[in-house]
Amino acid sequence: MLTAPVLRSCLRSLSTQPTTPPTTVADPSSEEASAALAASLAYAKKNAEEAALKEEIAKIPANFRTFKHIQKHTASVGSRYIPEYNADEVLKNPPDTVTLEMLITAQTHMGHNTSLWNPDNARYIYGIREGIHIIDLETTAAYLRRAVKVVEEVAYLGGLILVVGTRKGHKPIVVRAAELVKGCHVFQRWTSGAITNRDQILRAGQIRMVDLNDQDVPGYTEYIQDMRPLAPDLVICLNTNENHVLLYECGLANIPTIGIIDTDGTPSRVTYQIPANDDR
Repeated sequence: MLTAPVLRSCLRSLSTQPTTPPTTVADPSSEEASAALAASLAYAKKNAEEAALKEEIAKIPANFRTFKHIQKHTASVGSRYIPEYNADEVLKNPPDTVTLEMLITAQTHMGHNTSLWNPDNARYIYGIREGIHIIDLETTAAYLRRAVKVVEEVAYLGGLILVVGTRKGHKPIVVRAAELVKGCHVFQRWTSGAITNRDQILRAGQIRMVDLNDQDVPGYTEYIQDMRPLAPDLVICLNTNENHVLLYECGLANIPTIGIIDTDGTPSRVTYQIPANDDR
């Protein structure tokens, strides 16, 4: 026999599965227990960190004593650093000769950027490193020895030597060099016309008649006013770029000059060039 189809509503009523998901109710006691557990863990971690810190602090005196003990017994072991170059010592007691090692230590070989160079200094340049011209120190040493010979001869013959350096930090160098050559020095701005127009520029200063030892010579008081101020026999200039007026006046007065020429300088301004870094 054929049975009639079962209605869908009857099938829904005969199903044992719920049509809506069951709802769960949170237990207040379980949330309080988890919060208390987290708080206890954080407190225990904090106590452990404090205990570790106290333990490390307690070890400091013992570790320091151990360090001092090891340092005392190992201080004389190993190599020692002895500075070979001291700018102040070289200034106070200049060496008898100049070596390439001393020139390198003083960074004499460092020129200017290649974009600032003067092509007239190509004969003094050894090469280029990272966009900076490197000066040939063998040429520097040779020209420096030549300049020293010139200074020695002028000083030996009793000539007046003028040392000029007007940059910041040149004062002790200029004063010490003037003391060594028994000459004069200028570490401030050069007064234009102090050589070519010295009768007017130096008229306000005191004029003295002195001997080779800078001692006053008696008997010339009435003739001093008719005498011209003395001009230097040799001028040594440390920064030639800023004192081009001085060098021009020396050229007009036929006074020989010695100057440090960097890669951006003009070597024709001075009589005896010394190719080197003029910033050191």
